[in-house]
Amino acid sequence: MCWSVYIATPQALSGVTFSTAWPEDGSAPPVLHFEEMLDEDDESKLYRPFFKGKHLYSVGSDSGCGCNLQRSYIITTTPEETIFDYYADESPLAFIDFIKNHSRETPLEMYVVWEDDRRLEPLENVEIDAKSLTIDSYFKLVSRRFYTFYG
Repeated sequence: MCWSVYIATPQALSGVTFSTAWPEDGSAPPVLHFEEMLDEDDESKLYRPFFKGKHLYSVGSDSGCGCNLQRSYIITTTPEETIFDYYADESPLAFIDFIKNHSRETPLEMYVVWEDDRRLEPLENVEIDAKSLTIDSYFKLVSRRFYTFYG
């Protein structure tokens, strides 16, 4: 299963990578990429009512889906402490930059849902000040949570 991450913006995105999950030439997906969801798509029809933004996008990471937008780590536990060794931060770092850049003028909306829950509506709304985002203060992806970033 994968994370499905959707964002909406008032204006069409520019200066970002548009692609499907896996490039046709067999190369790895970019660390952050977007796929515009057209109004006639079934998935778009499901999510359109949640968003104020006119343009709806699915967000992907270097895993091809939304999964590596979640910060990844290895947990090492000793009797004295638990250590979280973070790795594969390229996609979360790119996503933080995207959020900061696209929430300056108007709030950026995002809906995160676990793949099996895709047809379900949000259970919780969370607002986050995008200026405060760093890799160390990165939010956790939670299924059926609607985020609004302002900045």
